[in-house]
Amino acid sequence: MNTRAAYPTNWDGQTLLFNPDAPANYWDLTSTQRNIYNPPILDQNVSTNTYGGIVNATRWFGGFYNFAQTYDTSRSVLTINGFVLEPTVSEGWDAGIRFSLLDGRINASVSKYGTTATHTSTGADRNEIPNLVRANVLGNTSVDGINGRGLGLVPQPYQDYQDNWANGYEFEVVANITKDWRLTMNYALPENYSNNRYPETLAYWAANKDTIKQIVSDTGAVIDATTNFASNPGILTSVSPDITSAISNWNSMQTFISTAEANAPVVSTAYKYTANIYTDYKFATGVLKNLRVGGGVQFRSKIQLGNRGSDTIVNPANPAQAIDDPSVDASTPVYMDAWHMVTATVGYEIRLQNNMRLGLNLNVSNLLDRTDQIYNGAGLRPRNGDITIPARVMSMVGYYPDPRTFRLTARLSF
Repeated sequence: MNTRAAYPTNWDGQTLLFNPDAPANYWDLTSTQRNIYNPPILDQNVSTNTYGGIVNATRWFGGFYNFAQTYDTSRSVLTINGFVLEPTVSEGWDAGIRFSLLDGRINASVSKYGTTATHTSTGADRNEIPNLVRANVLGNTSVDGINGRGLGLVPQPYQDYQDNWANGYEFEVVANITKDWRLTMNYALPENYSNNRYPETLAYWAANKDTIKQIVSDTGAVIDATTNFASNPGILTSVSPDITSAISNWNSMQTFISTAEANAPVVSTAYKYTANIYTDYKFATGVLKNLRVGGGVQFRSKIQLGNRGSDTIVNPANPAQAIDDPSVDASTPVYMDAWHMVTATVGYEIRLQNNMRLGLNLNVSNLLDRTDQIYNGAGLRPRNGDITIPARVMSMVGYYPDPRTFRLTARLSF
């Protein structure tokens, strides 16, 4: 569908105007030139394969294998060069063996899996370079100015690529130990990796960093020859209105480049192991007949959330400036310790007239009322919590689990 074009000053207030369709040389145009056209229709065809099988060697032993390929062409976000992100191509497989023991009362499986995905999106919009090339030179106070070095605009925001792959093992047991006692357990050993991250951003930066450095200096900012970080000298009577943005985005790129180049390939945020166990028992006789009680525990391993390659300290020669912290680097990890969560359940069934049954179930999550934060990421924060200094340190970020929670449900069957 055509998108609406910008309305001219003599627009009659009623006629709908639309952008023209993309020309044949659309991808050869600059990003600014493309803005006046509708993006071209992407017509991409691909064949994918999916197959698998199950073999039951005996009544109690068997094996399985599955393979599948996928192809995603649904993305419409742009890269730094103004192209639509290329499709994601991925494939995955899993294989394993299964056991059925004691006349089917115990079922267990052991499996291994692997996946690969190329040209996946980094999933995070980047704005540093788009902001830097839009920085006005010193003395230019216009709101729609641009750099004075002839460097063209780039899409804002944009996304980049990375390749992902994963493999691991999974173990699962489902058992009816007795007629009234059930048990389920699973254990997984995942490994997730990524590499070839931000290839277009890194290539653009390598080709244009000297020009961008001049653009930052043109705003009135000063770039330290040793640390390569920018700051506001605070002595100029006239500066660009974009000096603060230019300093922030230049320094952000220094941090990004130092960590991006040091961490390929990297282990993605993933637990070294995950495990769950749950069991319940139903009383069949006595005063507790039809009462079912159970409990389970969710285990998660220690996990690496990031590294300290972007940590900074206050520059001893300039308290208003941050410099790299030499005591840590990209090989210094940030960890979340192992943790677990406990759940308890109670159920009771009441038999009513006309074969109706009323089931009451009580679920108590976070039984031990864990209050410690569960961290699932990392980000830069002011060192020692002092926002008045420029130094930053990589710190864990996360969430507080819900407090001990009781949930009672009722179900009537008839």
